[in-house]
Amino acid sequence: MSSTAQTLLDSTFVATGAAALLYTSPAGGKGTYLDVATALNDNAAAQTVTLHIVPSGGAAAAVNQQVKDRSLAAKASDLLPEIRGKFLDPGDMVYGTASAATSISLFMSGRELT
Repeated sequence: MSSTAQTLLDSTFVATGAAALLYTSPAGGKGTYLDVATALNDNAAAQTVTLHIVPSGGAAAAVNQQVKDRSLAAKASDLLPEIRGKFLDPGDMVYGTASAATSISLFMSGRELT
């Protein structure tokens, strides 16, 4: 088994409203380790972010929330320790939602196993 360290999500804005798909562990691989996840609030006011790790074929729901309504001060970032080190099986997904459009960006890096 080998792994490739890489950027999984490159400063993508987290959507508002219903949780939106941000990343999917490749179905043809052996899974993905999430090594780093950073949320940045680029807004002039505090905003919140919620993140889910959703099993393959599932949906974002309260039962799979990893970060719930994390408040980020204006222009602040958070290293999201709840996400770091998590393992995603093939097909598992990361979903997210933010309190305001184009305010919270998310960066994730990790290792996809092949």
